[in-house]
Amino acid sequence: MIRQEMVLKPFLVLTIHDLEDKMRPSTVPKDAYTDSPDLHPSLILGSLQLFFWLFFRPSAWHNYLQRLDPNLYSNCYLLQLNKLQLRSLYDILKHYLVLCIMLTVLFTPFAILIKHSLGKTDVFADMLMCWGYLLSGVVIISAVVSLNLGLIYGMFMITFAFILPDSWLVSMYGLSAGFIGMAYLIVTYKLVDTLLAKQLIVVIITFLIVSIVLLAIYLIINEISISDLLQAIKNKPDTKTNQQGEMSYGLQSGLVYGGIQLLVIWWYTKRLGLSTIYASMTGLILGVSYVISVSSDNTYMSYVSLGINGGLLFGGLFIIGYIIVNKLGGITSGIIGGVFSSGLTWVLLKDYIFMHDTTVIFVPIELAVLISLICILLSLLFHFLRNSFFYPLEVLYNFILYHSDKEKNFVFRIYTKYHQWYYATPETPATLLQYHTAFWDDLQTTLLPRLDKHLFLALQRNHDEGMVAIDYLNKKPYQKQSTKLITVELDMQTIATCTDIQAISQVHHDMNTRQFPEIKHEPITNFYQFSRDIEKALNHQERFHQQISLSEIQKEISDLIAKMSLIQIEHSHHLIPIAETWLDGIKDYRDELEIQIEQQKEINNPYIVGRPIFTNQQIFVGRKHVTAEIERLLLMPNCPALLLYGQRRMGKTSLLYNLRKIFSSRIVPLFVDGQKVKLSRHVGGFLYLLAQQMWKSAESYYLTFPYLSLDDFSNEPFIVFNDWLDEVETIIAEEPNRSALLMMDEIEAIDQIVEQSRFDDTDLFSMIRHIIQHRPRFKILLASSHDLTELSRWASYLVNVQTVKLSYLKPAEARHLIESPMPGFPLRYEPDALQRILQITNCHPALIQLLCYHLVNVKNTQPLDQRRLVTVADVESTVPISLKQGTSFFFTDIETNQINTTCLTLLRFMAQLGEGKILSRQTLAEHVADESKFEHAMKLLLRRDAIILIHL
Repeated sequence: MIRQEMVLKPFLVLTIHDLEDKMRPSTVPKDAYTDSPDLHPSLILGSLQLFFWLFFRPSAWHNYLQRLDPNLYSNCYLLQLNKLQLRSLYDILKHYLVLCIMLTVLFTPFAILIKHSLGKTDVFADMLMCWGYLLSGVVIISAVVSLNLGLIYGMFMITFAFILPDSWLVSMYGLSAGFIGMAYLIVTYKLVDTLLAKQLIVVIITFLIVSIVLLAIYLIINEISISDLLQAIKNKPDTKTNQQGEMSYGLQSGLVYGGIQLLVIWWYTKRLGLSTIYASMTGLILGVSYVISVSSDNTYMSYVSLGINGGLLFGGLFIIGYIIVNKLGGITSGIIGGVFSSGLTWVLLKDYIFMHDTTVIFVPIELAVLISLICILLSLLFHFLRNSFFYPLEVLYNFILYHSDKEKNFVFRIYTKYHQWYYATPETPATLLQYHTAFWDDLQTTLLPRLDKHLFLALQRNHDEGMVAIDYLNKKPYQKQSTKLITVELDMQTIATCTDIQAISQVHHDMNTRQFPEIKHEPITNFYQFSRDIEKALNHQERFHQQISLSEIQKEISDLIAKMSLIQIEHSHHLIPIAETWLDGIKDYRDELEIQIEQQKEINNPYIVGRPIFTNQQIFVGRKHVTAEIERLLLMPNCPALLLYGQRRMGKTSLLYNLRKIFSSRIVPLFVDGQKVKLSRHVGGFLYLLAQQMWKSAESYYLTFPYLSLDDFSNEPFIVFNDWLDEVETIIAEEPNRSALLMMDEIEAIDQIVEQSRFDDTDLFSMIRHIIQHRPRFKILLASSHDLTELSRWASYLVNVQTVKLSYLKPAEARHLIESPMPGFPLRYEPDALQRILQITNCHPALIQLLCYHLVNVKNTQPLDQRRLVTVADVESTVPISLKQGTSFFFTDIETNQINTTCLTLLRFMAQLGEGKILSRQTLAEHVADESKFEHAMKLLLRRDAIILIHL
């Protein structure tokens, strides 16, 4: 079963890859703007492509491995792979072999030139030695460290060992080791623009300066010039001296080497059998190759053996350093440890390695170590500074590319010919954007200039290609600023085409500005929100609610026009005419609504069912005694946390929304919906959603809180949130005596998160208690349908919590809601009809809203002469309709979420007796067998305001 699954997975990956290609528009060039390009079918071009991916497009290299086998990844090593996975590497090894041959051919002229200048003519022997290094080093490093590093090692051995003169080899192995580590860090995306990278740059530069100073002091003291150092070659009289005992010495070396490798690799892989086989084979090959290299009369055989011996030793030293440091400090530390282990220890073993060679430099050991250390530090430093090195070159290249694309000059024609040849297609590319470095250099973290202009040019020539390019760059954090600029331009063009309200209400679906939360305060994002709000307004069934919502949006657009006219804001000269056009579209639609309402003599329905009453809705009435109590407590010097407690649908959320128009400007309410933060799966997500809702609430007070992304909470989320609160508190304190009211609605939803063990409740509640005790600018108002006796977690952390009860409306407030829900409300009530509504609803705000909502709808169906007066018969006929809808959002919630089965039994018994019945406790207790359950049920029903206790 396992074998079948491993065979099918690559097929599935390829299918998904092909599906991605099919989803792309046919006008977009193949393999452009993707991290999963296909490997060129040509063996030579495919080999060069793999080489390019390794050092500039690690994402493409990684995805290529995944297409071969989904269980392959960039850091995998051969000893952990099974047979099927090893077979999938055949294609890579084939291309790699071709690449090494091409590198050998490429560097042969340079090697001949350099070594002829030093009097050495046998370049072929050096080539064989390099291939010995290549084969042995690639195998052992790929087997234990990673396939990536093995391939990189082989390429650098071909480069350094072949082209450099032998007299430099001891010192240059430090440079080689450093560059291998540097290249590996590049391929694995390690330490790019991180705090650790910046710290390491400082450390490396410090050690580099110290090493160079020490080297200079050493050369001055010993009166050695730079030219003397480079030309110092110490010859030995005999290349075959002291051959006695070479066989035993070589085998002893192999035994020691194999033993050390066995211990280290067994510790690393925990696989004794495989480690024993590997260590035995490498130790035997090392010993035999050593003997052959120092005793063979065949020069070529000797050099091949020397290369194999050197490759095993160099790779083995790297493996030992890598494994030990990796176990202690992680993979990045392991790579750097391997670099120093191989680059410096190699110098100490120079007498062993080159004892038969008369042309190798033998400088004093302390000098060789200093030179190797400097080489290692320079090459590692290049990794961290590679962007600075390549950036000016890339800017110049992109500048030439853009102007060539714009003017279609001879460079454009060269690229066109190359494109046709490479992809074997007669089609001419519409633009050269795909060759911009933003699309093939994964590691460039500096913003590239003029990329937005090139994107815009591409959009003009091939809109599909331009949009695919923008989508690609949106996934790349470092070049996203360019897409932001072009996206704002595109969105302005999109919204400028909207003239009627239907088009305006739908345009936000085509806007891309929402992908950039960092530009949330720019005017273009206001148009996105206007469009969404207009769509919501048009979805209201009642024309009255459409009118109210559109009126509020008109005011917001007018305010934005005034703001853009007063302050010179970017793009304001384009956006003001668009905003005025939108105002005209809304006005035309509202005028049509007025005509329709007037023609039908329809009564506007102001009532709201099943959702909170927002700030801009006049239907919110009453609660003055509750708001006065809350404001009194908040203005106390040492205000405790407040708990707004009341039955569900009693109006808690509506009250929280409307506090902003009730309180003075000294209190800034920040609304947080517990149901929304409930969506989080970890503490970082919870704090992100908490901060997000706070700064959205602050925007309505024209306060700008610092923006935080979800990624900001990936490490130490509580520290990040606490620092953010420091900044928020500073903003609040800009106005004397001003404080923030953190209103957390439906806190029982947060309890559910804790119960599901998504994160530790101790940290969360400790944070809230810390805000109460140590942040005087913050006040806490919690809202819940459960009191403190039911919120045990909150009660144990929130000391001295003051509970404010929200219950039924007072009769006067209920009459006002029924008779005057809005100014000029035309409906009138017979006294008995009004009294009947109060009796049926018992002044419950949600039930009044429900009954009156359906009552207005019923009256609008009646003849005009009966429409304006509500009778008892109208009320009675509306009750069944209201009960039918109210069951889903009101009564079912009581049954399932607020009471237990004993409570439900008692309520059903009372309901069967009809209206107006007063029952004694004894009568009710007779219907519950367990007395303790009865007492608990009665207390719960009273807390939920489901029954009323009457003292006779």
